[in-house]
Amino acid sequence: KLTFELEGGQGAIAFSDQQEHLYKVSSLLLKGDITGGLDKVSIQGANLDLDGQHAVLGVEATGFKDYILKSSLHNLQLRLTAAVSELKVDELYHFWPQYIAEKAWQWCKDSLSGGVISDASFIFDFGYDKKRQQMVFENLDGTAKVSGVNLDYLSGMPKVTDVYGSVDFASDRLKINVDKGVSDDVILNS
Repeated sequence: KLTFELEGGQGAIAFSDQQEHLYKVSSLLLKGDITGGLDKVSIQGANLDLDGQHAVLGVEATGFKDYILKSSLHNLQLRLTAAVSELKVDELYHFWPQYIAEKAWQWCKDSLSGGVISDASFIFDFGYDKKRQQMVFENLDGTAKVSGVNLDYLSGMPKVTDVYGSVDFASDRLKINVDKGVSDDVILNS
């Protein structure tokens, strides 16, 4: 087992070749270990400051040995975890790359505004797609609390404002659990 710690200052991180996915980094602190004969790399509790937004990240990569020794992505699996204590809803789309769960991203962009997301935690899984011959997003699982959010959930229906509750995220669905909100001057309670 090899344990490491890496600290960095200002810079940028790109998760794709597209310029709009370039994230400015103010600071970075990575701690982790390499186990299983280089086949598994684990980074937990990485403190990252992106454009003033703090997040705690984790990465676990398996199948890493083939990548290092054979330059093969075929067995590579990546799991990225992210925890954010607080984020303005209107800033979510700056940090969430649109190509990860694109339908959920678009629905959120069109339907959620104002307010704050708190106590958020997400798990993103990536793997190698043999047909496309590249690493691809496979799964999203997450949860967050929301407060003061505006929800425009269905065209033609009245907006629900000042929503308090929680949101469960998945690759193919989004479940909003409303504890309290206001719609057409009617107070909604669960």
